[in-house]
Order: sequence, then structure tokens, then C-alpha cells
Amino acid sequence: MKGGTNAALSGSVKIQISGMYPEEFINLAADKEIRLWGMEVAGKPLVFSTDFSSLKKLKQMQHDRGFSVEILRETGFVVWLRLLGKR
Repeated sequence: MKGGTNAALSGSVKIQISGMYPEEFINLAADKEIRLWGMEVAGKPLVFSTDFSSLKKLKQMQHDRGFSVEILRETGFVVWLRLLGKR
């Protein structure tokens, strides 16, 4: 996993992006310095992992560009703490 300890502590998110060509999205993400790893392209949807700080940038890009972001899975210490807080 890219990011090592930082990603483990802050958490990571597995996301599916649709409504945009994968190559176009990857170029935009690189311009915005969004960290991506574990990419899988199955047709037009793009599935990848990122950290929570990059997720905030993705949400802003989603608003500006009009693609859809679906969160498939959240992992990490922060997610665990959030789950404990709901109990």
C-alpha cells in the first residue's frame, strides 16, 4: 500500500468512479496531487484506493466535473474509531 504508516493511521478508501474516461480521471487526479493505488479498470468504471485527505479533493472534483463517486470500502484506524463512537 502506498503511503505506509500514514495511510494505515489515517485510513484508506476503495472507490469506484464512473461517468468519465479512466485516462482523463487519472490525469486530473495527478494534477490535483490525489494519491491513487491499486487501480483496476473494468470497462469504463475505474476502481482504486486512496486516503481520506485525497477523498476530500475527489469530492470537490466530483462537484466540478460531474462524475459519480461510489465508496466501496473504508479501512483504517479512523474508521475503527468512528465505529466505536457510534456504539
